[in-house]
Amino acid sequence: MNFCFLIISFFSLQSIAQPSAQESLAQSQSYFNQGKYTKALQAIANLDVRKDLDSSEDMLDALKIRTIAYTESNLLEQAREVIRELLFINPDYKFDPFDTPKRVVELAEHESKIIWEKNQQLALLKNQKPNLIETPDYININNIKSKPSFYTTFLPFGINHFSLGSSLKGNIYLSIQAASLITNIGAFWWKQSYLEKTFYPRLASQDDKKKFQTAQITQYVALSTLLTTLAVSIIDAMIGFSKGT
Repeated sequence: MNFCFLIISFFSLQSIAQPSAQESLAQSQSYFNQGKYTKALQAIANLDVRKDLDSSEDMLDALKIRTIAYTESNLLEQAREVIRELLFINPDYKFDPFDTPKRVVELAEHESKIIWEKNQQLALLKNQKPNLIETPDYININNIKSKPSFYTTFLPFGINHFSLGSSLKGNIYLSIQAASLITNIGAFWWKQSYLEKTFYPRLASQDDKKKFQTAQITQYVALSTLLTTLAVSIIDAMIGFSKGT
């Protein structure tokens, strides 16, 4: 009887001496706030975050302590593992840059980006559109797909619309403006053939005079068409650019 009593007493004392998960977390938090990262890690070393802690908030606090403590102790691989576990529990979790060391924030962003890229690849394999997967806030989508500059809207020959991804409009404006320019140049040299000197017409016959006037009108009409379509193209491109922003 005495032997059994001693065994029961021993395990009872052990259970009393062993702190609860909440107590371990509180002790770890206390060490952490003092900058004693090694002791903070030791306090929750035997803690199974997902099993021993009841609330997700406590889980995230414990993982945050481990991440920062490991990073500040230059145990970066362990820190990465904890970050992956943290993001598994809460994919949208972000370290506050105001109370978190910069190196920890950068490490977390790097791991989050890797997870995001893997999800993109899985989405492609499943014939899903990658944009259905939310892009992390810190990832600038402009780095993935560059957006054209506003100044491209002033480019002639449909280039402004090609840069906005509108091939149909680009081809239309290209055709009209190119034809107008070629016609203008052709009419100019046609008119020049009736000039002995610059701006000095050689219009001996009525037929030459009519041809000169026809060439001049053709030149002006072509130039007017070129300038008009260029203005319309620029306005159209500006509208398309504003809709795309």
